[in-house]
Amino acid sequence: MSTKESHSIDYVKLGEAIRGMRAHENTSQAEFAESVGLSRSTLMQLENGRKVQRRMIDRICDIKGIYLDGLLSDTGKTVMEGPLAVHRGRTATWNAHYDHRKVIPEDNHQLIQDSEERLRLLRLGLVDFFVCSMQFILPEGPASLYLEIGLGMGRVNDKTYKDAIMHCLSGTVRFKAEGQNIVLEPGDFVGYRNDLDIDITPIEPLSPHFEPPKLMWVGGNRIGRLGPRPLRKR
Repeated sequence: MSTKESHSIDYVKLGEAIRGMRAHENTSQAEFAESVGLSRSTLMQLENGRKVQRRMIDRICDIKGIYLDGLLSDTGKTVMEGPLAVHRGRTATWNAHYDHRKVIPEDNHQLIQDSEERLRLLRLGLVDFFVCSMQFILPEGPASLYLEIGLGMGRVNDKTYKDAIMHCLSGTVRFKAEGQNIVLEPGDFVGYRNDLDIDITPIEPLSPHFEPPKLMWVGGNRIGRLGPRPLRKR
């Protein structure tokens, strides 16, 4: 599930993310290590921010059904314990998915927080889509992702939500699932089982004037303990 978009890794941040994942799963180091086919010593190295072979990290991502960039972006999220939690758009973090460039800038993560840079990459077809997730986790409730679509995307790979809604906020997209071909315009949304394989593509072709459709994914009917993870390869 890992991709070349994560060409450099902050191992300290990765260790924090894996500890957070294990805490949400309520598993010991031994249990988590066994579930992903690693030794406990290797997991301890990861959680302590030490470098390990990349294939070990890829194994965790593959077995847990997540992407490395999304796992790292979950670091620092808070679990809502009181009656309210607020997501601030101006401080939200965006992540690129399926970056097709052969050379990706070292400061790419910082660059793509600029909406103009995201627009440039989408118009050129260099990135398939961008994702922004909530800054907090609702322990028993729904979750949401904000999406900017270029070439297209597949389903949200999240085993912790049984059902989902895809809401078209702007632009027009084609939503394909179960042999159905549905056009979604602003204000339209479709509900579906979250385990379905879907394909979403813009109606408008890429061009210098292309305006990326913006979508909102909402996962509901929680059946697990983890928050949403980034999206599965088409």
